[in-house]
Amino acid sequence: MADFVSYAAGALITTVTHPLGYAKVLIQLGHEPLIPYLSKELISRRERWYYPNIFKYIGHIKKRDGLLGLWRGFVPQLTESVVRTYITYNMTEELKKRFPIQETEDESDIIIFLKHCGIKTSREVAAKSLAIVCSQPFQVIAIRTMAQFIGEETMYK
Repeated sequence: MADFVSYAAGALITTVTHPLGYAKVLIQLGHEPLIPYLSKELISRRERWYYPNIFKYIGHIKKRDGLLGLWRGFVPQLTESVVRTYITYNMTEELKKRFPIQETEDESDIIIFLKHCGIKTSREVAAKSLAIVCSQPFQVIAIRTMAQFIGEETMYK
C-alpha cells in the first residue's frame, strides 16, 4: 500500500508541475517567441531589458495550443518518472538483500560509519544508474515531443 501511495504522489506531482517543466525545456532549447521588455530595476530604478519569465511562456503556450497543449509530452514524462522510481526502489531493495551490512564488534565507530556510508552510497549509485539507463528513452521521447512546439511538427503525437 505504501508503494502505491508513493507512486501516486509522484504521478500527481509530475502532473501538476509538468507545464513548468515544459516551459523550462522550451527555454533551454533556445525558443524565444516573446520579445524582451523594458522595465526599471527594483533598487536603482534604471531602465533595463528583461526576458519574459516562465509564466509568460506558459501563457504563450496556452494561447497557441490551448489548455491541453500545456501537457504536451506528459505521457512519456510520466512513464519515465514511474519507470525510474520503480527501478530505483526495487533495485535498492534487492541490493539490500544481496549485500547486507555486516558489523563486527572489533571495529571503531568511525570505521563502522564509513563502511555503512560506502555501502549505502554504492547501492544508491548502482540503483539510480540502472534506473537512468532504463528510463532514458522515455526522457528522449518526452523532450522531442515538447520540442515539436517550436517547429509545429506532429511526428510524436
